[in-house]
Amino acid sequence: MLQLRFLRWLFSFVFLAAVPGSSALANSPTPAYTTPFRIEAVDHPADTFTGTHVSLAYKPDLFRTYVSYYDFTHHTLKLAYNTWPNAQGNCNVTLLHWACLTLDGDGLAGHSVDDVGMYSSVDVNPSGFPVVRISYYDKTIQALKYAEYDCAFACNLTTEIVDDPA
Repeated sequence: MLQLRFLRWLFSFVFLAAVPGSSALANSPTPAYTTPFRIEAVDHPADTFTGTHVSLAYKPDLFRTYVSYYDFTHHTLKLAYNTWPNAQGNCNVTLLHWACLTLDGDGLAGHSVDDVGMYSSVDVNPSGFPVVRISYYDKTIQALKYAEYDCAFACNLTTEIVDDPA
């Protein structure tokens, strides 16, 4: 996957450099770069700081975006994903088509004993049943951890320690 992204980047750079009168450091944006983006606040409860240490993955066969992030207020690892069209999510009251899950950490009312979820990196299988894999840092035990959220037949979450100082 990384090789494919690199090749796409390399091709776009080479293509820009090969077009007469263009350069990679153009002074004005081309129409492709000025296309409007949709910006949504996915998880924003009042008086909390969510959404740091963010990573994003896209599952093309379901047209679904997965976002792993650190909830700074509750010190937890969270996962958000857009639900099917017209389905109801549970992230906030204004934007009802995102589902949010706490994957690691107790995160009770901002008084968490654990501090997990920083520096997350998310990956999802490109086709078939959703299997979301996240690597992240557990500050409480100073360890690299791995979580897998597998929804093949029923959604199951497993977490494990990959590397720790002990």
